[in-house]
Parts: sequence; C-alpha cells; structure tokens
Amino acid sequence: MAADDFDATEAVDNSELTGGALVGRVLADRYRIAEVVSAGANTIIANAFDIEGNQPVTFKIMRSELASSEEFRRDFRKQAELATALSHPNIAQVLDWGDVDIDGESALFWVVEYLSGGSLRDLLDRGRLLEPSQALVVGLEACRALDVGHQRGLAHTEVTPSKLVFGEDRRVRIVDFGMAELIGRSAWAEPATAATHVARYASPEQALRVDVGPKTDVYSLALSLLEAVTGAVPFSADSTVSTLAARVGKLMPVSADLGSLAAVLERAGRPEADDRFSAVEFGLGLVAAAEALPRPEPIPIVAATLFDTSKMRRPTDPMRRGLCPPLITMTILQLSKLPLMLLLLLERLQHDRQHQWSKQPAHPVSPSPAQAPIRKLSSKLSSKLSSKLSSKLPTRP
Repeated sequence: MAADDFDATEAVDNSELTGGALVGRVLADRYRIAEVVSAGANTIIANAFDIEGNQPVTFKIMRSELASSEEFRRDFRKQAELATALSHPNIAQVLDWGDVDIDGESALFWVVEYLSGGSLRDLLDRGRLLEPSQALVVGLEACRALDVGHQRGLAHTEVTPSKLVFGEDRRVRIVDFGMAELIGRSAWAEPATAATHVARYASPEQALRVDVGPKTDVYSLALSLLEAVTGAVPFSADSTVSTLAARVGKLMPVSADLGSLAAVLERAGRPEADDRFSAVEFGLGLVAAAEALPRPEPIPIVAATLFDTSKMRRPTDPMRRGLCPPLITMTILQLSKLPLMLLLLLERLQHDRQHQWSKQPAHPVSPSPAQAPIRKLSSKLSSKLSSKLSSKLPTRP
C-alpha cells in the first residue's frame, strides 16, 4: 500500500525503527513483519503476514509520542470501531486494531487488508496518466466508498491519490477512513503548518479553518481526478500558505478537453461547500457523463505483488503449493484471450465459491425448491466453463 499523506514518509533503515529491527518480528502475537514500507513522524507502515488468518496484511503502527494522551487513545478506539464497521468493496477493510508493546513502549496499531495494485499516487509518480473514462471509473468507485462513510458520520478529510489504492482486481479502495482525520487534527489546527503535499488536495474550508464535512471529501476527490488526467493539481504553489490561499473563493479550473467529465468535476470543485455535489450526486454525475465517453481500458496498476509471502505460509496451505484464484484468472486472460464478460463471470464464480467455502456451515442446509433451478443452472455453467478452460490452464508439476 502507498505511504500515508498525513505522514512525512521516507525510505528508512529497518534496523533503526523504534530502537530495533521490526522485520521478522511477530507483533500482537500474530503479525509477522515482512518489510517496512515507510516510517514518518506519526506512523510506521509495514507489510506483514497474519499467522492466525493465514493472509498478507498491511500493519500500521502509530508512534508512541502521538498516542501518549488518554484522550487520543480514547478517540483512536472510537475511530477504529467505526472504521472496522465499514464494509464496502471500495473501502479498505480494517481487520484488527489495538495496543502493542514495541521495545518496551506501548503503541497503537491497526491492520488493513493487503492491496497489491499500488495507489493512484504510484501511477502518477511513474508518469502514467489516466484517460477521462478511466478517471471516471476511479471516481465512481471512490464516490461509492465516500457515500458509505458519510452515511455513518465519517468524513475522510484527506482524500488524495495516495489514499486511492488498487487491489489486484484493479478495483479502487479508499484507505484510512477515520484514522486520517484523527491523525490530521493536530496538523490542521494551524493550516500553515500542514505539509504542502497534503495542502494541495485540501478544501477551501480546511484552508479557512472552518468546519469540514463530507463535501470536503468531494472537493479533494475532484482535485485528485483532475491530476490523474492532466498530471497537474490546480492551485498548487511553492508553499503551504500560498497553496491554500489560492483556492479560497476560486472556481476550479477544468479544461473542456475532458469532455463530459469537465462539467462534473467543475461542480464537485466549487469553492462553497453548499454549491458542491454530495458524494451520491457526484457519482450520479459521473454515470451520466460516462454515456459520452469511450469504453475505458483497464487501469494500468503498478504491481501484481509487492512482497512474497509464500514462504511464510504453513507447509500444509494449498495456496503455497499452487496458483491462487486471482493468478489463475490472470493466466486464463494471458493464454486463452477469452471475452471480457466470460472472464468476469469466471472470476465472480471463483469469488462466490471462495466465499461459500469460508462461510460453510457445520451442517449443510438443503436448498429450497425455489433455489434448485438456479443452483442447477449455476452448476451447469460452472461445469461447462471448467471443461472449456481446463486445457488452457498450466498443469502443476
């Protein structure tokens, strides 16, 4: 996952983290640290393997200095509970959180699902821009996530390209709901002290130190999508103060070259919060704009995997010995060149089958008469697909 915007991150020597090496250590009795991704003034972000859950995860540690007060810890617990309760395909799932002892110091942590596709920031840093139709897809998925959070009273307050992270399935997830706002409170107490790279995506109300809310996220998402298409962020300047001041009372400059997407982004980026879309309205505007845009190509995600966890799995784990479902899907795509809809259908069947296995009841329930035809059709289609594709899959040694 990408480094967090709320932290000034940099490449680090793992041996210097928290007074000792983190890599290889098991934290909270279940998370084996595989590699430290970034370390900043407020957080340490690491890729890890959940021994108990048998899966890769992203492990985030809050610096003990930040979490020294009981008030902050109380707020952390509240935000963590709210974030854990969020369940949506476009929100990075918070799997666990709590308190961990590191070298004799108590630190707060939270664990997030591992996303291997990199962030929108990673794409932009490699000089890859999105077509308007691709940006529209990213924006629509982000709007769905924001709406879920907003309905539960959570404003993200820091929607940036670093917070828009792709899974291997190329679906966008917004990361750090709840936590971004908590960690950013101290920085935004005095906007002039906020990091410039964070201020670039701030709303006018953040610049003016007035109450922020859901429409702050809409404004920040509009800026992020504009950068994704044009490579530039409107209102950016050399300093935090000038960057923030440039957006106050100003309409967001959107080129007509973006076609039907232009009017939607302009409305989402209005300087007055009351004049902006809500997340739902933003999403509906994007859907309407899609009719005039060409079909998007797949998002060119940065990486299929960021670290190898195969050796960290139990020897009896079949995932260690063979191809996992996402890799099977990728192999099919490369070897058979199946039509897109057939590929998506196969992927959905694999996902549903995995879900059924993980939720298998102790005593199977017989299907009702009404379900029988549906199950029969599903079984028949799955059988035909398996038969047709079996010759195209690589055989195991």
